[in-house]
Amino acid sequence: MPTMSARDFLSQLNEEAEKTEAQPLAKPRKESTMFPIIDNLPMPQREYTSKYPFANLSAGQAFVIPVDVAPKKGIACVRGAIAAYHKKSKTKAKFVARMLDGGDIGVWRTE
Repeated sequence: MPTMSARDFLSQLNEEAEKTEAQPLAKPRKESTMFPIIDNLPMPQREYTSKYPFANLSAGQAFVIPVDVAPKKGIACVRGAIAAYHKKSKTKAKFVARMLDGGDIGVWRTE
């Protein structure tokens, strides 16, 4: 079954409105031919990318974020990144972030 463009659909509705003496609908916008419409284009899965290597850690491993590249708000931002990774990756992995001597931040995978 061929699909009707929005322009044709609104034109048809306006013609029907004229026959019944009803208010015509808004005029259709000029269609853009710059972006072709594609049916049945497969959508790829969303990929989660992280600034930190959470996905590469095994239980018992850790990484250190040096003070010179640590986020301005410190450990709270890193804990937020852990929460975002946990939510988006749907993993059962657990991480702990702690301040180290000198202002560095250590992140451990505990499970």
